[in-house]
Amino acid sequence: MKVTFSPSVRMALICAVIFLFALMVRGFHWQDNPIPPFYGMTGEYKAHALNLVNGDLNGFLQGPNPPSDANVVKHPPGYPLMMAAVYKIFGDSDSALQSVHIVLDAVAALLVFLLAYEMFSTVVATIAGLLVAISPQLAYHSIALLPDPVATVPLLLAAHFFWRAHKTHSVAYSAAAGVCVGISCWFRSNALLLPLFLAAIVAFLFARGNRLRHMVALVGGAIASILPVTIRNYLAFKTLIPLSLSAGITLVVGIGLFDKEKKFGLPATDIGVTQWEAQLYNRPDYLCGRFVPDGVLRERRRMTQGMAVIRAHPVWFLGVMAHRATDMLRLARVELIAAQPATTHSLDQSNAHPIWSFTPADIYKADSAIPQLSLVNVNALQKVEGPAVDCGPYHSPMEFAVSEWNSSAGIVREQALRFAGEASTKLWMSPPFAVNRSNDYLLRLPIRIQKGSVIVEVVDARRGTVLASTPIVHSVNWAELSPEQQPFQTIERPFVTFAGDQVMVVLRNGDRRPANLVADVGGLEVFALGPSAHGWTRYPRVVIRAIQKLFLTAVFLPLIFIGSGALIVSRRWETLALLWVVPVYYMCVQSALWTEFRYTLPMYYSLFILAAAGLQIAAQTLWRFARARTAPGENRNRQ
Repeated sequence: MKVTFSPSVRMALICAVIFLFALMVRGFHWQDNPIPPFYGMTGEYKAHALNLVNGDLNGFLQGPNPPSDANVVKHPPGYPLMMAAVYKIFGDSDSALQSVHIVLDAVAALLVFLLAYEMFSTVVATIAGLLVAISPQLAYHSIALLPDPVATVPLLLAAHFFWRAHKTHSVAYSAAAGVCVGISCWFRSNALLLPLFLAAIVAFLFARGNRLRHMVALVGGAIASILPVTIRNYLAFKTLIPLSLSAGITLVVGIGLFDKEKKFGLPATDIGVTQWEAQLYNRPDYLCGRFVPDGVLRERRRMTQGMAVIRAHPVWFLGVMAHRATDMLRLARVELIAAQPATTHSLDQSNAHPIWSFTPADIYKADSAIPQLSLVNVNALQKVEGPAVDCGPYHSPMEFAVSEWNSSAGIVREQALRFAGEASTKLWMSPPFAVNRSNDYLLRLPIRIQKGSVIVEVVDARRGTVLASTPIVHSVNWAELSPEQQPFQTIERPFVTFAGDQVMVVLRNGDRRPANLVADVGGLEVFALGPSAHGWTRYPRVVIRAIQKLFLTAVFLPLIFIGSGALIVSRRWETLALLWVVPVYYMCVQSALWTEFRYTLPMYYSLFILAAAGLQIAAQTLWRFARARTAPGENRNRQ
């Protein structure tokens, strides 16, 4: 008996599958990352939110000492507001906040499905929703306790409202689209100029006579929703700050990063900016922070310095922007879901003794045949000193970095194992050590990268299966340090043995191509955490991980262009314009500043819709080709 569903039931089932799939994928990433990505940056948002939770409304609105202390306006207030609401309801719980993140990003997958459903077929919409649900890039960033993933949902709602305005010719929908863009700006100011780009495509979506009304409604809605932040900033700091202050420092750092010859004299890191300003203006107290003291004044000066370089070298800067814009079409390399179940025990082993401990000499003895390996004296390594300036109640970024050095270097003994030379894939491996099956363990390994990048893996010694892997570990880039000044970073990686009884630790080259590498390892320790749980999750994890491995630029970029080409051939200019306006906006505007993948997250949701359309076209083409190849043989058999 054939079971049929009504269209509404079928839609509900598809939505449920996409939503639950997105929750599961993000839940696995959450389990694999007990410490959220970019967690070091969460503290400044949390401190801002706790002012409101503790009833300090004045501190939340203007900070302790405006306009000199401008820390409160280096980011828009939307994310601290959301954090404060979560903390007020659930208590000071990062887990509750991450749950909200995961649910919101699963809703984003649903919004992509619904938007693609209105533009294309059910098949394309389902593929697009599942691509967003499975994407390791989007899922990994969704668990970061930062405003970047949260700012995407209002922009997807804006796309929905704008498309409805196109279909119904309702000015109210255009105004709602503008309001949603403004709400997104409350979380991240990156979309501040997006309403102007949306207004530019009004000609593709509306007939003459209606265009001006929709433009005014769109831009007016955005201004109306952003205006409260602008008014707050003006009242507190007596100057026009539409949303936040960070554009100047990102402009300077972005120029410094691409100025390989250092001919412009601009720094390439945030802490480098404070050091540069302290020397340039003879103000040692500028070492206390990026936005205190004289936060507003310093940000204006940074913008002036950056614009001076752009005016003097416009062709060079256009080349930098083109390079960044091209890079934005690449999918970031992020950590995939682990094939093994996640650990369920506490990772705090500060008072525990390791069950296995290998000194650098132990590892060197096992791999002494590798010519690039040697033992170095840790005491001879050059350390970094903090600033000799009293910052009052503040801790300068450099002081924090030095304290991190001391805490990491404290577990390093007298020697370190150094790999120096040409690296292809595997650099070295530890001796195998015995473990119990289906148990949770924690690897602790201090590492210092002078040149290149590495990946640390825990591998089943008998089967070669990777049980745990770190993201790519780079050198520390917080103060334009020389290679000799690089600090040790403490890598802590949990893993589950499942069916294995012997494991080993492997260090691999973090670059896909052979590269020169200099890395020091201060030994390794392994702690037993207890029996593992959730062993059944290994099976869906293996399947999802295999699919996530396909999320590569080489796979998706052709599909995006195929989908775009199909829209051009069919002259569906309105669909093409709406799906490309956000990516083009970020490629044009964000490319002028220092950029990271998390800054441009919203553009990839619409690109996955184009990739879904391209995937359907590619599948249909292959199917027709296969049918055409088999058809002559079938005809001969019938004869």
